[in-house]
Amino acid sequence: MGKGPTTADHIAASEGSNEPQRANNFQLVIDGLPGGTGDSDVIFLSINNLTIPRDVDDKITIRWGNEERHVSGNTTMEDMPISLHDYVDNALRQVLVAWRKLVYDPGSGAKGLARNYKKKGWIWLFAPDGIQFKRICEVQGIWPTAGVGGNLTMEGGKVEIELPLSVDKALWSFS
Repeated sequence: MGKGPTTADHIAASEGSNEPQRANNFQLVIDGLPGGTGDSDVIFLSINNLTIPRDVDDKITIRWGNEERHVSGNTTMEDMPISLHDYVDNALRQVLVAWRKLVYDPGSGAKGLARNYKKKGWIWLFAPDGIQFKRICEVQGIWPTAGVGGNLTMEGGKVEIELPLSVDKALWSFS
C-alpha cells in the first residue's frame, strides 16, 4: 500500500483494476438435454437465479491430550439449486419434465441409467460488457433430484420453478 489514508480509489478505478463481478452477468449452458440442442437456450432464457455449487469437506477431529486438531475428511459437492421463470409459450416445463423422467418415470416407476440423465454444463461469468468472460465453472454430472413443481396462488404474480440439481464436480478455469 502507498502512503496516505486508505480509500476506495482502487475499486473500479479508471486504470482498470478491481472491476466487480455483477451477479446478473452469467449464463448456464447444459449439454444433451432431452429434445434437442435448443433446449439449453430455453433454460438460459428462463433463469431467475442459481447458486454456484461448491465442494465442502467433512472435518476429521484428532484428539491428543487436552487439544484437538482437524484434517480434511470426505469431500462432497453441494447441490446447485436454480429458480426459473415459467413462461407459458416456451418449452421449459416440457424439457425439465423430460429430463426428470430420465431419472425417474412416475408412470412406470422405473429408474433411469446415470449415463442417460447425468449432464455436463457450464456457468459463464461475464464482464459488465456482457461479452468478455474470464471465469468459467464446468459442472459435471448434473441432474434434477426432484420433479418440476411451482407455487400457485390466487394472489397473482408469476410462477417460479425451483429445481434442485445434483452436481458431481465443479471445475473452475480462468483466462
